[in-house]
Amino acid sequence: MWMLPYEGRHVPHAVIEVNQRCNITCAACYKDRFGLQKPLDDVKSDVDLALSLRNLSSITLAGGEPTLHPDLPEIVRYVVGKGVKAQMLSNGHALDPDLLDRCREAGLSELFLHVDGMQKRPDLPMDVSEAERNAFRSRLAKLVTDHGLRCSMVITLYRRQLDDFPAVVDFVMQDPNVTRLLLTCYTDFHAIASGFSRTDVLGREYERPPVDRTLWMNAAEKLSDDVVSIQEVRTLLADRFGMQPFGGVGSSLDPEAARWIFYYGFSIHGPGPRVRTLHLSPAFARLAERVYARARRKGRPYAFGDVLSGARAVLACLGYAVVSGSLTEACRVVGFLSRLLRPGTTIRHKSFTFQEGPRASADGRVDYCRECPDATIRNGALVPVCMADILSPLPKASPAAVASVQA
Repeated sequence: MWMLPYEGRHVPHAVIEVNQRCNITCAACYKDRFGLQKPLDDVKSDVDLALSLRNLSSITLAGGEPTLHPDLPEIVRYVVGKGVKAQMLSNGHALDPDLLDRCREAGLSELFLHVDGMQKRPDLPMDVSEAERNAFRSRLAKLVTDHGLRCSMVITLYRRQLDDFPAVVDFVMQDPNVTRLLLTCYTDFHAIASGFSRTDVLGREYERPPVDRTLWMNAAEKLSDDVVSIQEVRTLLADRFGMQPFGGVGSSLDPEAARWIFYYGFSIHGPGPRVRTLHLSPAFARLAERVYARARRKGRPYAFGDVLSGARAVLACLGYAVVSGSLTEACRVVGFLSRLLRPGTTIRHKSFTFQEGPRASADGRVDYCRECPDATIRNGALVPVCMADILSPLPKASPAAVASVQA
């Protein structure tokens, strides 16, 4: 598998936390929930520091729940003003047409909706079927795209829900309003917090935090039996859909052991209800490598999560057919694209990014994603967003401050 050349400054993505307040509860949440809301100037400072440390092409705004921040459109505007693509991760519960319009006008390009079966949320019961959950996702996605934003999906995958996972992949490929899927394998963060002694993470040395700093993690339910590995996901996708990843991001302790895996696909919609789909083979890496090498030569940020227009999707398919070196694969691509000759058809780019969380190694270190493409700024340093509250917790807010934020 081709490992993406992320190293040092050449990591194209970062996450900026705007708050830690949230309006739902996720069983696997690894965030402290004491109600912090960052002032606008602090968020801007985080953006500036991230840009000084990495050659970014995109920033994802996250929380907590970022839609609860009163200055969200201004934060988006600030990110876009730096020449960086602004994305946002949201559970979707607080979305409304006015907020979507203001964020689009500020320059937001994509909204990732986090909806999965282990959330306690007022707008969807936990005990619904995956088909009902997909219908809910579809309604939210249409709301987002109706207001001019690209929409993608986020889920946390638990072992108890492995059998439902193929239905989510099918949904993403079939729904015209959903572009991609970001999946995070469930990780037991309490085990990580208590399992390491001293570790180097992104160039800084950390010691195990006091136990009382981790009591909030996964407190509602013990989920140690729900841990899922990236290899299990990879095997399931290969068996169910014949999908094979074209690239990955390695581990901090073993650069060849993928902790992120990437897939590319396309779908052709209309006329009629049937949707045609195409999943690319690992040969696509030959094309992706050339794109990354050209960006490196020209000093541009690497692409991260670019979404192809219809014309560029066709070109990508044709380019893949050429570099695949396989007549069978080239014929498969041409047969797929021939559907576009029918009036009323459109092609849509679909992509999948799947992540495995960190773990404590036998020698007391933390094994995390190499260079962490999802690092955030915490206390003046880059820290993996999933471990920020373990390694570099924020000062606790006073009860009065928490009450004012939650009011």
